[in-house]
Parts: sequence; C-alpha cells; structure tokens
Amino acid sequence: MKCLPTESGRFVIAKIERHISYGKYALWSDISWGAGLKFVNDVTHIDANNRGLWQKLTVYRPIWLTTYKNEAAIKKLF
Repeated sequence: MKCLPTESGRFVIAKIERHISYGKYALWSDISWGAGLKFVNDVTHIDANNRGLWQKLTVYRPIWLTTYKNEAAIKKLF
C-alpha cells in the first residue's frame, strides 16, 4: 500500500470524540484541545473544561508527577 498525501477538496467531519494516545504521546492526550493552562509559583494549573475551575495538573492527572518527578520539570515542557 502506497502512502500518499491527503487529497485536496472539501471534507466533512463525521464525529468528534475523546481520543487516547499510547506510547510517546500518552500524557498529552489527557489535555483537551483548548484547555486553559497557567503557571502559579512555577506550578502548572489546568482549566480542563474552560469554566474557571483551575486545579493543579498533577491533581487532574497524577501520572504527570509520577512521570516527571517534580513540578519544575513539568513546567519546562510547556
């Protein structure tokens, strides 16, 4: 099977649903497109639903802290 670029033209999106990546991008798939991110005292906070409900990224998804060991290492990713 030969891989070719996507054809030009108009396309219709059939559905939008949650996507989970595995491997290299597994952590990033936990953050929704458009989610608010801010840093307070070098700690990453996320507003996952854009409703003004800010919480630490490491509380929202504890695996970030398990993977990167400390808040400063997480901030460097952004």
